[in-house]
Parts: sequence; C-alpha cells; structure tokens
Amino acid sequence: MDEPRRRNIRAALTAAAAVVTAVAVGACSSPQARTEPDVVVIETVFETVPSVPAALGSGAAASPGVGGGFDGFDAFAAQLPARVGLAIVPVGGGQAVTAGTLPADLAWSTIKVPLALAALAADPAQAGNAAAAITVSDNAAAQAMWDSLGAGTSAAAAVQQVLARFGDPSTVVQPEVTRPGYTAFGQTLWPLTAQAQFAAALPCHPDAEQVLALMGQVSAEQSWGLGTLPGARFKGGWGPDPTGGYLVRQFGIVDTGTGQIAVAVAAAPTTGAFDDAIAVLDRVASWLAPRLAATTLDNPC
Repeated sequence: MDEPRRRNIRAALTAAAAVVTAVAVGACSSPQARTEPDVVVIETVFETVPSVPAALGSGAAASPGVGGGFDGFDAFAAQLPARVGLAIVPVGGGQAVTAGTLPADLAWSTIKVPLALAALAADPAQAGNAAAAITVSDNAAAQAMWDSLGAGTSAAAAVQQVLARFGDPSTVVQPEVTRPGYTAFGQTLWPLTAQAQFAAALPCHPDAEQVLALMGQVSAEQSWGLGTLPGARFKGGWGPDPTGGYLVRQFGIVDTGTGQIAVAVAAAPTTGAFDDAIAVLDRVASWLAPRLAATTLDNPC
C-alpha cells in the first residue's frame, strides 16, 4: 500500500539505488493519504537523542551537529520545488539535526523495516517475506508478515515494541486499515526524527544484522535518493494523498568521513508527481554527500 509501481528512474546526479514493486495490499504499492496535517519547521532544530552520546561534526565544539555543514540545509531546501524534511542522528545516538518544512508524514513502506524485525523475531521462517519486503518493497510479503504477527492490534503492538526497543518509544503503529486499498501499518505517522533515532540504533543490535543486510540489497530500480550514496543501507516508502499528490521518503544508515550516521529524508513536490519527488531526493543526496564525507564521528557501538 505504500508504493505504486515504479518506472526505472535514474537521476543524473550521483549514484542510485532504490526500487519498488506495487501490490495492492502492501504498504508500498498503492499510495495512501496523509491522515494528519504536516507540522512546519522554519529553522534548523537540534535535539538530544536519549541514547549513547556521540560527537557529530568536524567543526565548532559548541555546535557539534553542524560541523559538516548540515546547518545550511534550510537555505538549500528553500530552492527546491518541494516541501522537504531532514533528520540526522549519529549511529549509537547523540545530538540530532532536524531541518526543513516536512518533519512528519505517513510511513508508507519505510515501516516494513521494523515490521520485518518483529516478524523475524517471532518466526525466523519469515526470512523470505522479509527479503521481498525490504529489497523490492513487496507489499504482499509485508502483509504476510503483518498477518503472521496476528494482524490488527497484536501486530501493531509487536512492531511498536520493536520501535521502542530501537530508540523510538513515541511512534504509534496504526493497527487498522484507515484508507481502503492500503495497509494499516503503512498509514502510521512516523516523524523523521523518530525514524532517524530508530535507524541510529540498528547497527548496535546484533539481531538487526539480517534486516540491515537486506537494506543494503535494495533493487537497482529503487536506486534513488539515499540509494545513490555508496554503501547506504536504506528503505524507501511513497504514496499519494487524497488529492493524488505524492510523498516520497527514505531512511537508512550512510557512511561519513570516519563513521556512520542515520538519515531520514522526505519530499512532497509542488507538482505532486512521484518522479519529481525522486528528483528532489536525488538532489538532497547530492547535497548531503560532501557534507557526510567531511563529518567525523566516534560511533560508540
């Protein structure tokens, strides 16, 4: 339910990596609508993630989150034909950087990551469904994992427990279908900062290794945005609102100059077109690349 069928989309910016297959019942096939209004963030905000502290940035000690130049994101985003959001958290936890005018929206297929973790913990035989749901965003596979957890409130509770264990205790997983034709779980409202916090914990848990490895094997057709960054382990999600305008988002773990960092991004283009959202995320990835390379980290895990 998250994502409609993708055409092969390659932007001429940097590398690429992210694909989607659409299945009517999945959280990535058919798009979904935003069930809650967006909150507008006017300026860059710094938050402290309640986890293991880590230094972020190679610049001023007083502002450890901006040493790599991430504080310039708002000015960059203002030039883009879209509302864009960004959240960055060092792997292992630490000071978060958030910016842009799109801080939260529906999870769409990005929720398949904690869903896969929950399903595999309950039943290792779900490995095939987890692989399909993560690498090609297969919706039927994701629905099968949801059903294996009991669907409804039982499945939502299992996924929510995973989120809390990996640093996101506040996100509430949607247990029931709220929009016919789309999955319940894909309609979860997942703030970018909470998503980045969740991602930042993944490399620190041995039981997440299987899913993290799958996030590094996303099909070539979905090779856009964060997928253009070498070595990125990521997952995308996308869908339309009731008027047909698309939201496209991604999150994952990417390399920096000396470590790794968790990044969550989202774009809602002014045209509402899926292809335009992809182009915006490619531009965001291009903007991030040199700043990530200049960022020094001391990942605690």
